[in-house]
Amino acid sequence: MADDEKKLDEGKAQAKGGKPAKAAKNADENLKDRATKWFIAKRNEYWAEFKRIVWPTREVLIKETVTVIAISLMFGIYIAILDGAFGFLFTQFARITATLFTS
Repeated sequence: MADDEKKLDEGKAQAKGGKPAKAAKNADENLKDRATKWFIAKRNEYWAEFKRIVWPTREVLIKETVTVIAISLMFGIYIAILDGAFGFLFTQFARITATLFTS
């Protein structure tokens, strides 16, 4: 009798355009299994890639940090000098043009 009720429920689900309850449950489990397998594969892939990283030693890290700071300071000074020079030239140009056009 229970089998007849299951068949009746499955028949109603199919008549409404849906999948039988058992097929829907299997599809959900299949999706969960695929998602779990994908997640585990990605985790293993990332972990393997993470193991390949070559981390710098403390001495190398300090040397490269000092180099970056020194180069940044040099470019900062260079830009400040150019800014001052162009500012001075613009001021001189503005003063000359102001005296030419004011009578």
